[in-house]
Amino acid sequence: VSTQSTWGPLNGLLRYYNTKWELAESVLVVQRTKLFIEEPKQRRNKDMDQLQEGITKFDPSKPLPVDADLPGAGQFYCLVCGRHFINEDNLKRHLTTKTHKQMTKKVKEPQYSQKEADAAAGMGAPVNSSKTK
Repeated sequence: VSTQSTWGPLNGLLRYYNTKWELAESVLVVQRTKLFIEEPKQRRNKDMDQLQEGITKFDPSKPLPVDADLPGAGQFYCLVCGRHFINEDNLKRHLTTKTHKQMTKKVKEPQYSQKEADAAAGMGAPVNSSKTK
């Protein structure tokens, strides 16, 4: 199958995979005459340090702000997982799940400091040893 006459500027960038033409980076998919961009499969969750910071800053005496764009108007929120739920029943059900319990264990672990990160990357302070002059 020749792509030069049909696709013009996409020549060389397309590959035939699983009965459809795809761009090398899998960003653009061509199926017969339709041309569209693939959307990301899953939304990105908060990082562990963001969740831990949110837990330390949370004040249970203040009510959660009402936001019509969030599920359940933002009133049913799991601090550990960083997820909003549409009602209290779904939140209670979530609190009993395996994923929530795993996240609870991860959040309880101490946060890494910048000093620890630099040391792990080999950028820590030099260690004085007897071998160096």
